[in-house]
Amino acid sequence: MKIPACGVDARAKREFVRLLASAIQTHDLSTVIALLSHCKEADNIVIVNFVNKDGDNLLHFAAETGTPAIVQALIVFGFDIDAKNRKAETPRHKANVGTIDGNKIIYVLHAVGAQRCPPETAGCHHGCKHGENYTGIEPEEQPHMEELRKILDQMLHDSGMKKMADPGNCKRIKGGRLLCLDGGGIRGLVLVQMLLEIESVLRKPVMHCFDWIAGTSTGGILGLGLAAGKSLRECQALYFRIKENAFVGLRPYDSECLEKELKECLGANTVMADIEKPKIMITGALADRKPMDLHLFRNYEAPSAILKLPESSKFKPTLSPREQLLWKAARATSAAPSYFPEFGRFLDGGLIANNPTLHAMKEINEYNLALKASNREKEVIPLSLVVSLGTGIMPTKPYTLNENFEENSDNFLPDKKFARFLVGFWNIVKRISKRIRALAMLLIDQVTASNGHVVDCARTWCSMIGVPYYRFSPHLSTEVALDAKSDDILVNMMWTTKAFMHANRDVVQELATIIGRDSSLEFDEIPIQAGQGLLIRKSVAVFTSTSSTSQSRSIQRQTVSNSTGNTVRSNNNENTDWSNSTRSRMPQKGSAPKRPRLTGYENSGIEGHTKNKCPSSGPN
Repeated sequence: MKIPACGVDARAKREFVRLLASAIQTHDLSTVIALLSHCKEADNIVIVNFVNKDGDNLLHFAAETGTPAIVQALIVFGFDIDAKNRKAETPRHKANVGTIDGNKIIYVLHAVGAQRCPPETAGCHHGCKHGENYTGIEPEEQPHMEELRKILDQMLHDSGMKKMADPGNCKRIKGGRLLCLDGGGIRGLVLVQMLLEIESVLRKPVMHCFDWIAGTSTGGILGLGLAAGKSLRECQALYFRIKENAFVGLRPYDSECLEKELKECLGANTVMADIEKPKIMITGALADRKPMDLHLFRNYEAPSAILKLPESSKFKPTLSPREQLLWKAARATSAAPSYFPEFGRFLDGGLIANNPTLHAMKEINEYNLALKASNREKEVIPLSLVVSLGTGIMPTKPYTLNENFEENSDNFLPDKKFARFLVGFWNIVKRISKRIRALAMLLIDQVTASNGHVVDCARTWCSMIGVPYYRFSPHLSTEVALDAKSDDILVNMMWTTKAFMHANRDVVQELATIIGRDSSLEFDEIPIQAGQGLLIRKSVAVFTSTSSTSQSRSIQRQTVSNSTGNTVRSNNNENTDWSNSTRSRMPQKGSAPKRPRLTGYENSGIEGHTKNKCPSSGPN
């Protein structure tokens, strides 16, 4: 479908919201996703805060008339789950408990932290009433974690990280904070959702809280996008555009559309050296040698370069940070075999390091050793914190190599009749083919493993050197393919991630406490709602300045905020219904922001936002 531009004037925004409300009313999930994912970030914030004459936002409307999947979609795109209308009613209060979908919606809201109504609220049902314990109808398939694994994880956590986050622990850290992002194709949306939740607790841009970022495949694309100045909401929109434009036709997919999206998001001419902070390492697999070798795309001097060690003369040298284009690094790390063609001599970094944590820790150690050996000890900053984010843990299921291979074995024996012989021979070939394919799938799962023993090794290493280690990766109820396109599957995956982070909010708060002890942080807290993304953030403008003698590229960061530094909402009274034209409550130009009359609403400080280059308001 052709996505209309949200527009810069109030009329265009009202029309956009009317289309969105119509899609909610007709239970058209694909249109809801298309509209929300093609909004510019500033427009998205406006849409999230639109209300009608009764003070209902679109989540109120969806809770009353929509489906559980549409409510999930609005939640993961940042709508306030506890917003109150003029009668102080929340979306949870508006859910229709007289229907099965309404009871499922109660659970969808409850699982991500939607509050019950206060005692004085009238007209409550058992799903929202204060003091009740009904939480709605749970999904049939629930994520499952083995009890033994859960106990071991809790023991390891209690022995280390909990002590670091203890209020009585005044130990300060300075730098050395590492963020690792796993590979996983479209499941990079899981990474975005977890970072949104972490960012809401940190109350700081997540990029300002880490000194090193390591990423593989989809995690590499996300890491580069954030380092290039894109917000988490912009990266979320990028994934949906890749899903629609790049996952087209038969595998392996044509890489032209993927490369176009990467160029538009990261810049066609931006190089790794343009990013000063944080230090970035993106994994790639060098496939021009046997065995394949791991390559790190860096924006800093490699340890071998610090030590002035010569590169092997057997192979073509890799590009330096001043020569390596960002979009090409992103394309190389995501060149997954059978999904996209190889990129020159590079294949997907997930073939060697789908979870890049161990390789990143090794790199940081070697980097510090190289600095010491070069008499640059003042630049050495030891590792102080490791945060590892996965793209979801798939449900474990029984598996056998001999499944369906032994049935009707008599049919596989050659008969005197030639036709029967051919049928038997063909069945034998199919049996062998199935067995080889099954073995190949097991080998691929082990080679690209990002959970299990890989996580155990990283956690143990951190425990041995006294460094806090945090691993977040939600258990998913269904298997999600690397190139999944179903909006139902993706929205449920994102909602499951948000529910997972809500269930682990105490651990996230521990992490925020440890990061808050970093004396190198220079950023003040900023207003932010859980899961909605930063309302005030550092914007990055990539530009190239040219002179007769030199050409330099740099990335500048500039803080942008509204006049008060707070989120604001104006109080225009519009007699509007969702079924007709819906109106925005936007601050008028030149007028001071007014204080909200009702609790539960926070306008987004529209005037405090910069215009960003990516994404566009319509499909490419």
